[in-house]
Amino acid sequence: MCKPKYVLCATTALAFGSLAAWAIINKLVTLGIERKPENIMEKLPELSGSAEELYSVFFSDEFKERKKKTDEWLKKNSTELYMDAFDKTWLFSRLIKKEGSNKYIIACHGYGISGMFMSTYAKEFYDLGFNLLIPDARGHGSSGGLYVGMGWPERHDIKGWINRILTMNPKAEIVLFGVSMGATTVLNTAGESLPKAVKAVIADSGFSSIAEQIAF
Repeated sequence: MCKPKYVLCATTALAFGSLAAWAIINKLVTLGIERKPENIMEKLPELSGSAEELYSVFFSDEFKERKKKTDEWLKKNSTELYMDAFDKTWLFSRLIKKEGSNKYIIACHGYGISGMFMSTYAKEFYDLGFNLLIPDARGHGSSGGLYVGMGWPERHDIKGWINRILTMNPKAEIVLFGVSMGATTVLNTAGESLPKAVKAVIADSGFSSIAEQIAF
């Protein structure tokens, strides 16, 4: 006669345990990978040492003025591209063409910002003779998506943009470049089967553990 009570108690405990687990997971998702409307660069934690020196560059008057100019250059000279991702998420990218060049950079931004953050990099690569394709990652900027994949599902998105470039220019030679989450994105992409047109990957400050990034 007692056995059903134990089963009920166990089932109830599991139910509450599952609810608690779901609450914790949901909180982590909300804190770490839910889409954020604000610019995370404006909410950096207090830093010290070399990190403080590095990030102080991004907030210097000199950099802000340079960034303003490259933002204007990017907006003025880019063409807007759109495509559906593998899961039908609406994706947005900017394309800047370099006349007479078959060299392309796909420039991937970090977490909590958008492709516009890459404008200074884009101008440097453009001056070196590259075409630029600058995506807004899913869950960022003008791209769709309620959640951020932290570089994992985004690898399929980058494969889609690679194919888009090759459709426009079959002679394209492509370099993948990413910063922070963008670096992890291009590294994950490099682990996939890619066309021979992809010649190199440049990853600046990627991460190996999503859990550690969320905890940070």
